[in-house]
Amino acid sequence: MSRKDFVSAKRDRVSGSGPKRQTLPSFHFIDNLSNEIIDDVKSIYKNHINENDIYGEDYNVSKYCDLRKLIPSEHKNLLLQKPTKDSDGMNQKDYTLWDKVDDSSPLKKFLVSNFKNSYRTRIAMLAPKS
Repeated sequence: MSRKDFVSAKRDRVSGSGPKRQTLPSFHFIDNLSNEIIDDVKSIYKNHINENDIYGEDYNVSKYCDLRKLIPSEHKNLLLQKPTKDSDGMNQKDYTLWDKVDDSSPLKKFLVSNFKNSYRTRIAMLAPKS
């Protein structure tokens, strides 16, 4: 796939007739998260502190765009789900295999119980005022 094809197909990579990402109330209960979940997020981050999936092979956008010019170096994404083996990595809905968290993770338990389907779940570490 060329960069031109990639850019022109950006909305096609996520199929479905549901609401757009900007309208989802994803963080409406973030102030109600237990300390156990917050501690789990911190632990996951600490265990993967030197990783940044923005520039990794599972982050296909970086193959077509030079994200280093667009995203501050302090901004990191840690993917908690990876694509299925037969995926080309372009469809967000292929990112269903949990990675970097096990079944006992309080964060994973929370996400699975609160979201019918989770695709390409990630933790974003942002610079102040990002």
